[in-house]
Amino acid sequence: ADTLRKQRKFSEAIEAYFQALELQPSFYLSYCYLGDIFVLQNRNEDAVAAYLNTLKYQMDQPFVWDRLGRILTQDTQSNLEAGIDRYCQLLATRSSGSSLPTWQQFPESNRAEFYGQLADRLNRRGQHSGAAILYRMALILSPGDAQLTEGLNKALLKHRQIQAQIDRYRQAIPSDPQNSQLQVQLANLLANQGYIEESKTHHRRVFELVQWEQALNHNYEFTSNWLTNNLPHCQQHLQPWIEQPGVQALEIGSYQGMSTCWLLDRVLTHSSSRITCIDLYFQDEFYTNLDKARAGDRVIQLTGKSVNVLRSLPSQAYDFIYIDGSHLALDAFSDALLSWPLLKVGGLLMFDDYKFTDVNNPFEDTQIGIDSFIELFAGQIEIIYKQYQLFLTKLEEKPETEMNRIRHHFDRQFNNSLHLKNAIASYQLYR
Repeated sequence: ADTLRKQRKFSEAIEAYFQALELQPSFYLSYCYLGDIFVLQNRNEDAVAAYLNTLKYQMDQPFVWDRLGRILTQDTQSNLEAGIDRYCQLLATRSSGSSLPTWQQFPESNRAEFYGQLADRLNRRGQHSGAAILYRMALILSPGDAQLTEGLNKALLKHRQIQAQIDRYRQAIPSDPQNSQLQVQLANLLANQGYIEESKTHHRRVFELVQWEQALNHNYEFTSNWLTNNLPHCQQHLQPWIEQPGVQALEIGSYQGMSTCWLLDRVLTHSSSRITCIDLYFQDEFYTNLDKARAGDRVIQLTGKSVNVLRSLPSQAYDFIYIDGSHLALDAFSDALLSWPLLKVGGLLMFDDYKFTDVNNPFEDTQIGIDSFIELFAGQIEIIYKQYQLFLTKLEEKPETEMNRIRHHFDRQFNNSLHLKNAIASYQLYR
């Protein structure tokens, strides 16, 4: 099914996924990939059903949250109340004998709790109209619930505020048409609210402003952009490897492939250069954009958790490593620690989102994990850039016995991640 999906043989892929679900009904990725196909076929209602089943079996899937929220938000753009009513009626009456096994197999009490949890998550992710749909669904099953009612009211208020912000951006851009950062902010906000085509238009304008000609010529398609504001610094510090033969790069966190494509277009331009990409789930856009870049033969894709995949890679094999995976302190620390032996002496380690903060995860700021790594390797590194991104050079390699001791200590702590998180929290409080 996965192979057929990548070949865009969607009817055959759907049939194969359903066969897979007959064999293992709880395998959440089958539902997820079905949802992706339904999105491409403009079958939004079936896609919502598939994504809800994904989250029923595996709640912690950020890319599924993005897709579910965007579909629900997109389907309420013209009339929020009408969209809410339509989805409530659709989801409440969907037959359990449908072609998709559905979330309606839950008892009603559990279903209300499930919808409420989903709505809370979407609310925190800024997809407020999608949250409103699910709050309303939960309230149908649990009328008068005070917590659900409060969540619904907050979602509706936030929805109105987001729409007002979009309008302000739209009005500001004509008076400052050369401001690429303004275009990026609007494009990202539009995509998060389901205005995909308008978002792509602004992304293309950004590519013009930053003079990324290949992105325009290849017609890359991205719905999120966290890269272009940082390109001047990346271009400057990656200069030694531009057009050089045999360069080996490693990227942790690829999403839709924007940074991968830029590196292929602007840095890894020699035919013998390669980039290895690690991601828990490569988006369909990643494959599409690589095809457009016509450089897929120079990309090695490794799917899985970085904490597992990094252990399988050769030591001192990479000229530069770009860490842009999870923003949590523990994950940033582990990605850095496990990447360090893979980097050549003299190589560049690049961190994105150094100053990222997440109000939903106190004491887990990305900077805490990165600073902990820097303290551990003081004397072996030189920080060469430190703003929202942080770049450092590897000056020397710790002795193998010392690295083994560090990895052993880390493995013991990582297996008890709560302990490590508490240690990081204490470090932030008392540093």
